[in-house]
Parts: sequence; C-alpha cells; structure tokens
Amino acid sequence: MAVGLDWGTSTVIASRRVPKKDEADKLEIKTREQRNCYLPLLKTDAILKIIESSKINSVDLGKDDFVYAIGDDAINLANSMGKEVERPMQAGVLQGDLRALRIMQAIANSVLLEPKEENESVVYSVPANPIDKNMNIMHHKGMAKKALETLGWNPEPINEALSIIYATNPTAIIDGQECKFTGVAISCGGGMINVCVAYKGLDTLSFSLANALGNNQGSSGDWIDKRLFDAYGNQLGSEARCVIYKENYTNLTRIENDIFEYAEEVANRSNIVPGDVDWHFQVLTSLQIFYENLMDYIIDNISREFDEKKPALNGALDIIIAGGTSIPDGFEDLFRKRLERKKLSFKVGEVKKAKDPKYTVTKGCLAAAEAGYQG
Repeated sequence: MAVGLDWGTSTVIASRRVPKKDEADKLEIKTREQRNCYLPLLKTDAILKIIESSKINSVDLGKDDFVYAIGDDAINLANSMGKEVERPMQAGVLQGDLRALRIMQAIANSVLLEPKEENESVVYSVPANPIDKNMNIMHHKGMAKKALETLGWNPEPINEALSIIYATNPTAIIDGQECKFTGVAISCGGGMINVCVAYKGLDTLSFSLANALGNNQGSSGDWIDKRLFDAYGNQLGSEARCVIYKENYTNLTRIENDIFEYAEEVANRSNIVPGDVDWHFQVLTSLQIFYENLMDYIIDNISREFDEKKPALNGALDIIIAGGTSIPDGFEDLFRKRLERKKLSFKVGEVKKAKDPKYTVTKGCLAAAEAGYQG
C-alpha cells in the first residue's frame, strides 16, 4: 500500500488506489484535498460548541487561547467574518514556528487519514532550492518528514516537478534513442514555480522560483493574487476575494480572443462590481498581463539555467506544465506564445498542460511511492 501527497502552499492533496465501486477487482485513484490555511478563533465555550455542532474542521493546540479552523472551513469563516486566513506555509516552505508545523500536520492528516498498514509508505512533494531567493529547503523537508512520521507514516520526499514527470511520462528522442520519462516539467503551484529537467526518470537539473521580479511575494499563484489585490483591492475587498475572482473568471483563451464579450459576461455573472463591464474589462486584461509577466520570468530563468548548467540532452524536449496556477483555459497556449519570443539553448518539442493539472503532482507522488521511490 502507498499514498502520494502533494504538500502545496495553497492546497494539500492526497491520493491512493482503492477498489472501484462497482468493480471491486479493479483499482482507481481517489484523491482528498484541503486548503492549506487556518483561521485563529478565540477559544470560548460558545465557539467550541459551534465548532462541534457545525463539524468545522479545526485543531486545538492546547497551548494558547485559540482554536484554529483549518482548510476550506477556515476560508468560508474568514469570508463571512471579513477576515483573512493565515497559512502555515509561504513560498513553498514551512513558516518556522511550532504552531505552523502542528497546523500543517493537522491539515495533512485530514487528507491522509490513518495509515492502512503499519509504516505505510507516503511520498510527499517538496520544492527544489530557489535560485532567486536566499533560502534552503532542507529545514522544510526535514520538518515535514518528522510531522508525517509522528502520524505513523513512512515518508519519502520527492522534487515536486519530478513528480510531474512520473505522472505524465513524457518521451523524447535523444541521440536517436526513445527515452521515456524524459523532458521538462514545470509545476505552477500556489507559492513557487518548480522546474525539473529529467532523463529517463532521473533529475538532471532542478530549481525553483520563489521571488518573481524581486517583489518578495512568491512566484506563482500568490504573486498573481497580490498583483490583483494591489491594483483592485478597494473593489475586491480582500485577498481571499481576489483568489475567488481569479479562480472563477480567469479564462486566458476568452481574454485573448473575445475580451469585450467575455467582460460583459463576467460583469453579469459576478457579484463583485456587478454590471460594470468597463471595470471587469480592466481586471481581466490586467490578469492576462500578470500571467504574461510571470511566464516571461519563468522562461527567462529556464533559459539562464540551461545556459549555465548545460544539461547534455541532444534532442527536442517536451515541456509539461501542471499545478493549480496552470488550470485556467489557454494557459499552455499563452505560455507557448511567450516561449516563441525567446531564444533558448535547447530544442523544445511540444508544450503541453497535464490532463488533470491540479492533481498531477499528487498522482506522480503516488506513482513514485508505488515504485518504491527513495529520494
């Protein structure tokens, strides 16, 4: 038995194989997910009764005056109370203190549940060391491993982008030979961008980006959220509502091809500045610009790393994109267009978005766990 765990900045997703409902002799992959965030609530009798009666997902650390709503319940409560959620991870890594570790552990436990056998294997995703920020992920990797061990698991870390290679199995022709599990994977998560160049399933070059354009606000979905809040925070009201707007209305194909009609549709559907087509036109156009700026930053750094490290792979490499930030329709098409503007030191085959980008990392972790991966 084995489990895969995508331990992301914004979302934690576990996957395992279970018998099919109507075909018990066949297995299918099932996932469980939880937002990686929390909301402190003052620990009173009334609050504790509400948590119990409403079955709010929460953790009581027993060492302070607060109980912590976690995951989706934390976001729903925060929106109803006009507050912002907090996160135990920022820019892909644990935020240091014991409280964050305990909350992160509780969120992971809510999706993993109990091991089905003693010392069951779980392969969990970790970022590579960033090249744009002075940070080493060794502490995060070790603390995450300890958190899982105390829950009864046998944990093994894997590079987040390498898990995409295991999940999608890109193939390249290198020196006339067909090579499976060979290509470039880009994981566009909540807090970081992770890149891996793999040859036959082996990590030959990997790095992450944690500080897009020097803003010190992450390098992926979080970075876009903060750009949106900086530009339109007065109307959107909170970063949480920025996230909701982005996730509900970012369609890069529609924004690129029929922005006027799409802005009118969004203005009629949204309860944020309803009916104001001009305002939604501005926001949607800004979103495309933010995505373009982020993509250019990713591509520039991939080019620079290839130029410096010179991985010796003589053949065209497919680029596989996955992660929650890549979900919007048209993401891969826009990335391909931005890529065509740059001169790279390696041949690019196809640019593809993984079939199920939100769940690719956890499924790659599961594949690695089932294969007995040891990082």
